[in-house]
Amino acid sequence: MIKKLFTNLENLIFPEICFICRREKNLLCPHCRTHWPIKKQVCPYCAQISPLGLYCSQQCQKQAQDQAMGIFCASQNENYHYQRLIKALRQQGLKKAAIIIGQLLGCRLKNIWQKELHNPTGEPVILPYPISSYKKRLYGFSPNELLAQGIKITSNWPMIKDKDLMLLSPELKKEIIFLLIIDQIDNYPAIQKYIITLKAKGIEKIIVVTCVF
Repeated sequence: MIKKLFTNLENLIFPEICFICRREKNLLCPHCRTHWPIKKQVCPYCAQISPLGLYCSQQCQKQAQDQAMGIFCASQNENYHYQRLIKALRQQGLKKAAIIIGQLLGCRLKNIWQKELHNPTGEPVILPYPISSYKKRLYGFSPNELLAQGIKITSNWPMIKDKDLMLLSPELKKEIIFLLIIDQIDNYPAIQKYIITLKAKGIEKIIVVTCVF
């Protein structure tokens, strides 16, 4: 009862405002949810149209020297709205915003997975990119985990954390496609190192999913 009273008071003094259009009442208003801009996905190396941002050939992946199968990037780094999103997640600690964005990404990902991929091999597994304990204390939460939870809500795909990967059998690790969830890629070499550690654990198929690169 007291908690609800404080929540109502907080909402009255600091009303939720859409971080795109600045309308009140929602962190992401219905209009902006409907018109949420996600760029067309291309091969990260040659820029040919490619579902989920997959490399269109092994040669492109080899030329890019990338350990991942592809990069699903919702927006380029110059996009103002996405920059505001990342600022809201990291600096203002808007947990609700992270889950909302994850839900929107989940809808798009599932739609592509079902309609555009040819003979998709089962469902992928969502894996949030782990952040340091220092950053988790700084933000108050892990943006990657909340984005992953949002994707899970709308896609119904299973989610697993890094510490639980040891529970998977070697066969599953080789068969499953893992979606590595990251809010913003600002240090891709570090992510490459993490993917190498995943491959050392027997995980072979990894697609990076990010809001901004």
